[in-house]
Amino acid sequence: MRPSPSGHFWVAAAAARSREWILGPRPRDVAIFVQAGAIATVLLEWHATQVAGRWAYAPGMPVVPGLRVGILPLLQWMVLPPQVIWFVRRQLT
Repeated sequence: MRPSPSGHFWVAAAAARSREWILGPRPRDVAIFVQAGAIATVLLEWHATQVAGRWAYAPGMPVVPGLRVGILPLLQWMVLPPQVIWFVRRQLT
């Protein structure tokens, strides 16, 4: 199970007090959107690999020390959300 970008949209919308935050995102809104996704990713990846044993990382997967969570799933939430915001804003305006 992966974190839902739409759920993180609503976290940012609640913080911005507007569901239209994506039309003119402030750096704070983007940061909240990214942080919500990153936190959910860490929690879900940790639970799936360490608690539930649903999958394991390949030996070549770099992990965050201490958390034992893969760096690549976490980096996705650093790289993709700004692109998603740009694309959605482009489509709505």
